[in-house]
Amino acid sequence: DVSAETFADRTERTAVLNVTRGGESLGTLSAWQGVYPSFSMISTRAGIRSTPQEDLYVIFSELQPDGRTAAFRLLVNPMVWWMWLAGPFVILGTVVALWPARQRAVAYAIPQVPGAAPSGGAP
Repeated sequence: DVSAETFADRTERTAVLNVTRGGESLGTLSAWQGVYPSFSMISTRAGIRSTPQEDLYVIFSELQPDGRTAAFRLLVNPMVWWMWLAGPFVILGTVVALWPARQRAVAYAIPQVPGAAPSGGAP
């Protein structure tokens, strides 16, 4: 279902899509497109469905002249969720790897001469 709303500087088109896989409903996604005629520019916002297995992006590409048919770009990116989850561990590992090593303290020993008395010795 595509709806349009006109403003002074743009026309906004919103498409609501029912997403299915193998006959099973995965929910609805809304993809948005803003057309700015005075700037000859089109802006889009993707509808996103994110799960631990994959992310689905639906991008509103164009609306046909009949106003009823639209073209969409669909992207499926696997395991994106896990990359976000792993990010803090990568940062922590980098900090640990770059942390400066401890400096060893050097202890100097004064050699003892056999048969010598300590200074400030006995009367």
